[in-house]
Amino acid sequence: MKLRGQCELPAPPVAVWHFLANPDQVSQCVPGLTAWETITPNTHFRLWLRLPFAPPAQPPLPITLAWGEQQHATSLQLLLTTQFGLQSVQATTQLTLHPLAATQTQLHFLTVITTDNRFIQQMLRHHSPKLIDSFFVTMQQRLQP
Repeated sequence: MKLRGQCELPAPPVAVWHFLANPDQVSQCVPGLTAWETITPNTHFRLWLRLPFAPPAQPPLPITLAWGEQQHATSLQLLLTTQFGLQSVQATTQLTLHPLAATQTQLHFLTVITTDNRFIQQMLRHHSPKLIDSFFVTMQQRLQP
């Protein structure tokens, strides 16, 4: 399953890059994030998310996040893995930054989610766009001068 899109951010690419590279800042944009920890500084993290479609009594979902290939102020690849019960889910996200003006950046993203479970695919297809929009709206607000 592929999700792609773009958004305009009110900051130059270098500022957007530094924002994305700062776990304290970017974690404030993640909807449903209940906690996070660094496994290896600047490369591996563990996140706990409360999913909008999960029952309230269900504990947050642990997700491992690793940074992949990166080009300073240009692109960053993120690799996420988790388990829904016995089902493995992997996601690879490519973020690419393009300058629009001195103080504006267009961010393009492509996320490829891999799981064999069709029910999980359907849930993610339905809920992911809202979560992605929420992330980028919050990021836009935090990057405002």
